[in-house]
Amino acid sequence: MRFVQATRRGRLLAAGLVVGLVVAACAPADDEEGAVGEPIDDEDTVDEPGDPAPGGSLTVGLEAETAGWAPWSDSWSPPGWMVARSFYDTLMDRDEDGVPQPNLAESFEPNDEFTEYTLTLREGIEFHDGEPLDADAVVANLEKHREPGAVTGAAVAPIEDVIAEDELIVRFVLDQPHVAFTDYYVGQAGAMVSPASIEAETASTEPVGTGPFVFENWQRDQQLEVSRNEDYWREDLPYLDEVTFRPIPDEDARLQSLFSGDVDVMHTLRQSIVTQAQEREDEFNLYEAIGNNSGATILNTAVPPFDDQRVREAWAYSINQDELIAVLGGTGISPPSRGVFNPNSPWFNEEMDELWPSEDLDRAQEALDSYVEDPDRSDGEEPGTPVSFEFDTPPDPSLLETSSVYQANVGRIGMEMDIQTVEQAVHIQQAVGEPPEFVGDYQAKIFRVGEEADPDWMIPSFAEGSPVNFTNYNNPEMFGLLIEARQTPGFEDRRDIYHQVQQILAEDIPFTLTGHTFSLIATDSDVYGFDSWELPDGTRGVGHPESIARWHSVWSDQ
Repeated sequence: MRFVQATRRGRLLAAGLVVGLVVAACAPADDEEGAVGEPIDDEDTVDEPGDPAPGGSLTVGLEAETAGWAPWSDSWSPPGWMVARSFYDTLMDRDEDGVPQPNLAESFEPNDEFTEYTLTLREGIEFHDGEPLDADAVVANLEKHREPGAVTGAAVAPIEDVIAEDELIVRFVLDQPHVAFTDYYVGQAGAMVSPASIEAETASTEPVGTGPFVFENWQRDQQLEVSRNEDYWREDLPYLDEVTFRPIPDEDARLQSLFSGDVDVMHTLRQSIVTQAQEREDEFNLYEAIGNNSGATILNTAVPPFDDQRVREAWAYSINQDELIAVLGGTGISPPSRGVFNPNSPWFNEEMDELWPSEDLDRAQEALDSYVEDPDRSDGEEPGTPVSFEFDTPPDPSLLETSSVYQANVGRIGMEMDIQTVEQAVHIQQAVGEPPEFVGDYQAKIFRVGEEADPDWMIPSFAEGSPVNFTNYNNPEMFGLLIEARQTPGFEDRRDIYHQVQQILAEDIPFTLTGHTFSLIATDSDVYGFDSWELPDGTRGVGHPESIARWHSVWSDQ
């Protein structure tokens, strides 16, 4: 049975509809016509049978292990979020239109100038260790995110002060107007950790949150177990008694584990696996979605040879995007990426179809030859020496095959690419690099680029010295535009600014893209609840973009 995510244009708006930032009333304003569009897929979401049944346990196959669970120091890709949302709740979460709405927060309201925000917490919420979620706890969490070297540091950089004004009220004072500020509290900066866990410095290995499940134990690279939070702040939730998460990096092995019954749930962002699962849709429940996330290669612009734009241009214009989509099984499923916004996103601009780099071997060769013959080339090699570099990929067979296509593509113009396999947790850490520079220990990596969030996510992603500026790309003109967009209330005005940003990215090429990712959660036929969850006020939630679950709503009719 297929449950198709009804992905509306508005779902990708996030905080961009500034009127919608202000907590409770988040519908687009009347003058924002066209912001919400049609579903990508015409098929409606399938109704789930009956009422949710309490009890039961599930085993979940993940695409990778995660380095740790401290939201200020450990970066979470989709498999990390898949686990973290079992024991952590966030201050905000997204409704079905993608707009941030209160979750642990009761409200999160800006002043008229968007220079201060007042957070009011819900009463009676406790961490798993019995400590209250109060204003002091929020301040303690934010202090960790504001420490030097925090992976979330750039996201909270505009904060001048965080003040506990009452038991449940926190005031954020910013150094600039920030119309998308609440959007960050859907993410890692909004994942609330027990103050005792913060003080003991155990959050990375023994997470204590307010989530629907309580952390029990973790055998790294084998499994992580959580059990039902009997004192969960949302009445009659969660439904399940236990969830066990097992990293199974091999995509085919993970799918076969579902087919054989070794796991009850698996997720994937690999189109070839989606296709295989769809062939057995009568036997399993398939929760499908597509969004802004794209397969990508990130280029380390801080080190040779990709510190030179000519080499990045040679790379970009030698790539055949259709071949890369095909090898991942995405033909007919994943649309080619022309920038960081999906064509169904309100932020997308049709001009990017022409502006984003596409295969042009003559242009690629000309750019490469200019670099190769340059006596001052950045890699220090003699003129005429072929350009060589290492290309990192996790050991998944489909990614290795994709890397081989990249290798063949760039080989046509004489670039020599050495494929290196790296386990995913290390792969991400290499991209982050070490403090204080965070330049990353790599030259080129297969990666993902794009967010189901307000485009303000690009500020931490391109801020100088930011741990999540994986490409180490710094362009003052572009960064100035990003700051301008952050301070601009109107959607159309912000959209025009982000189009200028995309034009600069298309010219400077700190990364290249393949196709927008078609994501899937596949489950046994009696597992439900991934696309029908609600926020505390009864508003329907965003569903499961990037194959990430909200575990409080999942149930099994076993």
